[in-house]
Amino acid sequence: MREVEGVIHLAAIVSVDEAIENPALTYDVNIRGTLILLENARKYEVDRFVFASSTAVYGEPPKIPITEDMPTNPINPYGASKLAAEALVNAYAKTYGLSTISLRYFNVYGSRMKTGSYAGVIAKFITAALRGEPLIIYGDGNQIRDFVYVEDVARANVIAIKSKATGSFNVGTGVGTRILELAQKIRSIIKSRSKIIFNEPRPGDIKRSVADIQKTRRVLKWFPKVELLQGLRKTVEYFTYLLSLPGSHTYSNA
Repeated sequence: MREVEGVIHLAAIVSVDEAIENPALTYDVNIRGTLILLENARKYEVDRFVFASSTAVYGEPPKIPITEDMPTNPINPYGASKLAAEALVNAYAKTYGLSTISLRYFNVYGSRMKTGSYAGVIAKFITAALRGEPLIIYGDGNQIRDFVYVEDVARANVIAIKSKATGSFNVGTGVGTRILELAQKIRSIIKSRSKIIFNEPRPGDIKRSVADIQKTRRVLKWFPKVELLQGLRKTVEYFTYLLSLPGSHTYSNA
C-alpha cells in the first residue's frame, strides 16, 4: 500500500490584493508550488491529485452563470497563477497519466476564515460589524458574488478524490449576491449599527461571478447544502467566539 494514495492541493496565495501587491511570491507559491507537488505525485505514483482552482480563471465573464467551457481570461495575477497551475495539472495528466481534477472554487466562506488585511469580504464585514466599525465596500456594492460555504467545499473535495472524473468543475451555489446586500444581511444577523462606507473600486476586482454547477451536479453528484443565511449565521457564531478570546485585538482588519 502506498504511503500517499491521493493529494488535495489547497495551499496557495488566495488573496487578490496580496497577489497584486506581490506577484512574484504568488508565482512562486501558486505555480511553482503546484509543479513541485505534481512532480512528487508523479514520482511516488500517487493515485489521485485534486487541485483547488478558482473562479478567478474566468476573469470578467461575458455572461452569468459561468459554465466551465467559457473562455478563461484572468484579469489579475491571482487568476493568472491559478490558470497556469491548472494548465500544469492538465499537462501532467496528459503526459504522465496522473489522475487529476481541478475544482474551480467560487467565493468560499465559513469558520476559520483568514483575518487581517488580506481577509475575504465576509470575514471583514463580520469582524467590523461585531466591533461596531464601518463596513467598507470598494465600488458601488453592485458587484455580484457566489458565496459557497466551506463545509460544502470540503465535501466536494472528498467526492473529487474518490471520483475518476477529470477536467475542471465549478464549485459554487449558482446563486448570486450583491456585496451591498451581503453587508446588509450581516448587519441584520448581528443587529449591528455599523455604517456602510463606499470607497473607490479596487484594481483587478471582477464585477460578476456566479457559478453554473450543472456539470458538477451531473458528473460528481455534488450540490451545495448550506444556504447563505444559514452559513452566515454559522460564521458569525465562529467570529463572535473568536473575538471573545483573550488577545482578540490581534485579529484586526488593518
